[in-house]
Amino acid sequence: GKKTFIKSPETSSSLQHAKDISLLTQLNYSREGHASIRNLIPCQVIDEVYRDLKAYSTNKKFRQKGEDAAPFLQFYNTWCDLPSVKCLATSPLLCQVACTMMGMDYEHQTEKLSSRSLRLYQDSVFIKRKNKDGITPWHIDGRMMPFDTSNIITFWIPLHAIPSIDDGGTEILFINKSHSDFSLPY
Repeated sequence: GKKTFIKSPETSSSLQHAKDISLLTQLNYSREGHASIRNLIPCQVIDEVYRDLKAYSTNKKFRQKGEDAAPFLQFYNTWCDLPSVKCLATSPLLCQVACTMMGMDYEHQTEKLSSRSLRLYQDSVFIKRKNKDGITPWHIDGRMMPFDTSNIITFWIPLHAIPSIDDGGTEILFINKSHSDFSLPY
């Protein structure tokens, strides 16, 4: 089910406040359906989450939760098991950025739920294994979510440097304006 945003006391001080998102970035996100916000999350947070998820993905107990049917290994809702992921996924930082990009008022997110409340649906971890996993087919994430709205935001957060395609890496690509056309065939 849907999970509500909660300011938790264990949230690292480095995840409390987002840097200002330029109006140009907000406008591009609104028009194109995607934006790149570099250096948003502190390196020490990324390192901790990466370390925890790496251990998680190799632990036999949790490996059963992984799905290997797609052209990569994937895990869902790791925030339920890993405090570092919960800290990041429910952080005021990501909430502020989501509210800014979607034109929502951040200050009212900690009050009672309303139709304009921001909620965490899930976290997903996708592990692309070098020289093992294939190319992910074109798709629209919104078509895979059980919502009757397109007012959804997804954060793609790389946890390490992504090698070039020539070096066995797989970059992430976006099709401009695809967020506004659910009739696309992918």
